[in-house]
Amino acid sequence: MVASESTGKQTSTGALAARDVALLTEELSTLLSAHLELDRALQIMLDASHNDSITNLLEVLHRRIHEGADFSTALAEHPQTFSPTYINLVRAGEVGGNLAEVVGRLSAYLNMMQGLRERVSAAVIYPVILLVVAAVSLVVVVVFVLPEFEELFTDMGVTLPLLTRLVMTTANLFNQFWWLFLAVAIILIFYLKTRYRDPNGRIQIDSWLIRLPVLGSFIQDWETARFSRNLSVLAKQGVPITQAISVAADAVGNRAIAESLHVAAGDLQLGGTISGRLLADQILPRQASQMIKVGEESGELAEMLERVAALYDRKVTAGLERG
Repeated sequence: MVASESTGKQTSTGALAARDVALLTEELSTLLSAHLELDRALQIMLDASHNDSITNLLEVLHRRIHEGADFSTALAEHPQTFSPTYINLVRAGEVGGNLAEVVGRLSAYLNMMQGLRERVSAAVIYPVILLVVAAVSLVVVVVFVLPEFEELFTDMGVTLPLLTRLVMTTANLFNQFWWLFLAVAIILIFYLKTRYRDPNGRIQIDSWLIRLPVLGSFIQDWETARFSRNLSVLAKQGVPITQAISVAADAVGNRAIAESLHVAAGDLQLGGTISGRLLADQILPRQASQMIKVGEESGELAEMLERVAALYDRKVTAGLERG
């Protein structure tokens, strides 16, 4: 929950889903492109809203604009809904006098990311269903079927192969000590959740994830595309490059990658290069780091980042289609 204290009392709004933020941004882009003033555009959106959460947010934003606050300042009061990248781009648009153009770019970006998220979700559902069905089937076989076969083979006096005896022994252990297996699973899940809440623990787990076969490559491609596009848009809007890297890094979901990007921002302040740190850490795909290096050397970093984002967007899409 986020509070606004400008009028002497607190007004709270809940965080909106990414889909709602993308829709609001698209509506605002359409109205600003029609040369409407910001407060008028917000009022029209407010009048047309039928969602309580969206209405509450629009009311707060509209009031803050009338009180004289910048749009980016009003957005920054709702960090659960609007990301640092979103806020910094709007701030750059306000400074540059091209807010409508920036909101249009934000809308295109958010719609693209929403489409990718939906494709990822759709691609994940089928394997998850298969895993659940396989797990349930395995439990049924171990608990109900194998004991019957063991009794049958014992009555027949048949000597079973070693591998079959191992399977039978495992089934017996599971049937006798299922509560122990369940307790170990619960403890392991609790431990991983606790570690993931700890910043250092999350970095370690995320670092392990990106080294997994198949899944690790997909995570790297996804985060490379997201970081590159965010940094490209921020750089094109004139946001200082070190600040832009930090903001773009904060939008990265994998904290091991984000940490390396923050270090790269620090290296840049000390006279280093972005690509130097990325190539040393090997946290992003080497091809992406090499392309960023070429962009730095040619003075066309923003344009090269856009190409990197497009390339890895295609790789993510191709990976989903293969999956």
